[in-house]
Amino acid sequence: MRRRPHAQQSPHHSERGLTTRGRCLVAGGFAAIVCAYLLDERDLLRVGILAVALPLAALISVFGRRSTLTAEHRATPHQLHPGNTGVVELRISNISRGRSGTLVVTDAPTPGLTEGVRCVLPPLRARATAVVRYRLRATHRGRFTIGDASVRISDPLGLCTYQQTIASSADVLVVPAIAPLSGLPALSGMRSAAGELAGNGSVGGDPDVLVRPYVPGDDVRTIHWRASARRNEVVVRTRQSVSHGSATVVIDHRAVSHRGLAPDSSFEQAVSLAASISIHILSSDYQLSLTTHTGTVIARGGDVSDDVLIGLAELGVTEATSLSYHFAEAPGMIIVVTGGLTTQDVAHLVAARPLGRRCLAFVLDVDGWASTGRGAAKHLAILSAESAANLLRSGGWSATVTHRGDDLADVWRSAQDSMVLSGRHGS
Repeated sequence: MRRRPHAQQSPHHSERGLTTRGRCLVAGGFAAIVCAYLLDERDLLRVGILAVALPLAALISVFGRRSTLTAEHRATPHQLHPGNTGVVELRISNISRGRSGTLVVTDAPTPGLTEGVRCVLPPLRARATAVVRYRLRATHRGRFTIGDASVRISDPLGLCTYQQTIASSADVLVVPAIAPLSGLPALSGMRSAAGELAGNGSVGGDPDVLVRPYVPGDDVRTIHWRASARRNEVVVRTRQSVSHGSATVVIDHRAVSHRGLAPDSSFEQAVSLAASISIHILSSDYQLSLTTHTGTVIARGGDVSDDVLIGLAELGVTEATSLSYHFAEAPGMIIVVTGGLTTQDVAHLVAARPLGRRCLAFVLDVDGWASTGRGAAKHLAILSAESAANLLRSGGWSATVTHRGDDLADVWRSAQDSMVLSGRHGS
């Protein structure tokens, strides 16, 4: 997760007073007055008095009509994918009774999202609002905060300034890139929710149709006469959306198992792959359990697409050095997205694989990314992706190697083909 820190400050933090130009003019004016007194030069005295009077007049003009300003940020849309663009709308309002001075408005850059903005606004009338719009462009996932607004009011000569930082922010969530996938592997070893419903109250050979006793007030058109005759009681149809099964997706987000820096890193590709698989499973009416390599649940259920995207958008790397996930309680088929694996990691995955369950691993070839030079990684003997995949296959897993820049749809299709082949060999 990457986020610009939000300043801890009061809603209106301000800086005010003479500028460097104004202070120099005052100092020069007093020096001219002293010299005029010593040299008895009246013209020099007039110059000195004028030099001192100008900054004082600027102070009066700026602070004599000081305005109360408010700011509001609006980001559209508030949720993006990497590479998408949007618009930030900054609204500056003058809620005081008097007219403001000329405003210099600044929004600081938000790395990875906006370049900020700096513009000059004409004086605002009382109760008036000015709107500044500028573009945002998402480069990598994360939750970002835009704000606060800095407003500076000064006189035309730039001798006096009144700078105010107004607390105002807007959150923008950049969710992982999603690749459209097609097809599903044979999810053997899974309990079908549809099949369970078919044996527990479904009628007419349609597992989506259930019946319940008639309640006064029910529409008579929903009465299932054939089922009522069999049960000797009046029952009505209910149609329930059922899930076709379940799957568990596990993402390995250890810092030591990934290489590269965002937005081009093996971890970002792993997140995008896990997100694409999860959304594809949900769109196919399957129950999903998305977890981390430590067993922390990111999303679970049948209608949790938003939870998947939000959870993965904010997921960062951990300093753990070994896998600790146990698959005994994981529902349905198991899909693991990993970075670089050690011999111990492979042994753990093989030993933890539940019998009778299909298990699929996507092993990223992290050698394709530049090393980030993490100290812990130097002490781990990371296997090559092909070696790790072969060891997993010999331990009962279906394994697919994923390289930098691979099309995720092709990777998913290759994984399905490998599962079909492994199933034939196993039979």
